[in-house]
Amino acid sequence: MFDKRIESFQKNWILSYLCFPNPASGNVAIQSSQLVSETTISIYDILGKIVLSKNVLPHNGAVTFNVSTFKTGVYFMQISSEGNVVVRKIIKR
Repeated sequence: MFDKRIESFQKNWILSYLCFPNPASGNVAIQSSQLVSETTISIYDILGKIVLSKNVLPHNGAVTFNVSTFKTGVYFMQISSEGNVVVRKIIKR
């Protein structure tokens, strides 16, 4: 029973992150009620090479970053906040 509650919490935490627009060509926003303290955003290309990594302070549960200088393709965004980590796929057009 305990494991099911943890699993449910983890799923809700992961699902609470919105990333838009996606696909993107300029600014990308991440929005979540979970974004309340310093957050690390790391972007990886399809080969696993880090393209961007920065620490940001969310404003009203949101952070933004710009992908306009990225090459067209698929990227993976890792969001780390308060000991939790979630990964989202973003597409740069």
